Amino acid sequence: LYKISSTLLIKEDARAVESSIIEMMDPLGSGKKIDNEIEILKSRSLSKAVVRNLNLYGEIFERGTIRDVSMYKRAPVQITFLDPDQINPMEGAILDLKYDYSGKKLTMGDKTYPLNDTVTTTRWGRILITPTPGFNPASLREKHLYIRIAGEKVLAGQFLGNLKIAPANKQANVLRLEYVDAVPQKGMDMLNE
Repeated sequence: LYKISSTLLIKEDARAVESSIIEMMDPLGSGKKIDNEIEILKSRSLSKAVVRNLNLYGEIFERGTIRDVSMYKRAPVQITFLDPDQINPMEGAILDLKYDYSGKKLTMGDKTYPLNDTVTTTRWGRILITPTPGFNPASLREKHLYIRIAGEKVLAGQFLGNLKIAPANKQANVLRLEYVDAVPQKGMDMLNE
């Protein structure tokens, strides 16, 4: 696992600067703004927005001999869930994938779907399957892929479980964000979102 970290500056408004002298005299009152910002960043609605904006509902994995590996941004296809509200919030489907590059189709479980066309016949609402530009289909030889489709509630919970937010120090308006993930690029994308 990788730990990805970032910092976030919390800007003060003009009134906050004027009241900083009063806050210095009240040690219990200082830091409320930072605490509020931390709670907002840890909110379920914000975590759902991250999941939605990055379209994390379907993650493709390569089966390995020791462990399975996420193919985040390296998968042969990108699957966009156009109606994420139709995915059961507690969904946890795992389906084998077979990519037919020459036939321009993808088989998920026992159903085959065309590439570059909106598919309306899934239990997860409409999806769009597009080939990843520059992907070499020969690299899939002897590899077994599967997709894990998860609902927003599950994904938001995972995001919050892997996210740590704390003040950089007691006197600063800077928050330190840390996210733990098996894929560094995915962690960076989630923190940047």
